[in-house]
Amino acid sequence: MIVKRIGYVGMRTEHLERMTWFFRDVLGLREATVGETFSILNLPTGVFDFAEVYSPRHHDQRMIPDGVEGPVVAFVVENLELALREVKEAGLEVIGDVVWAAEAFGAPAMEGVGWFFLRAPDGRVYVIEQSVD
Repeated sequence: MIVKRIGYVGMRTEHLERMTWFFRDVLGLREATVGETFSILNLPTGVFDFAEVYSPRHHDQRMIPDGVEGPVVAFVVENLELALREVKEAGLEVIGDVVWAAEAFGAPAMEGVGWFFLRAPDGRVYVIEQSVD
């Protein structure tokens, strides 16, 4: 697989408000959406590139698996299904299912955007993502 860019950085933290403030007010990222247990901010690299912050109370395996603290980094690739095959052939653990955003969130504008989580040899969790440029 060939990585095009980093498209996501996410973390679970006890400091949701302070980390949202840091990304928004210190780093200058624009809020995409904010909920009671999460904040998603736009990265300047792509339409669907985000910095995401989750509280420990946030439980949505599609966004960040339970038990993962982070930071979690997503590597954007051209073809998610090919990347998934390569990860499995390498013997790495895939966590959960592939998430296709348009289907999972009823967001037709996110057609072609998908991802999956994997555990690297050191035990850390990463994401492989297909996005739209």
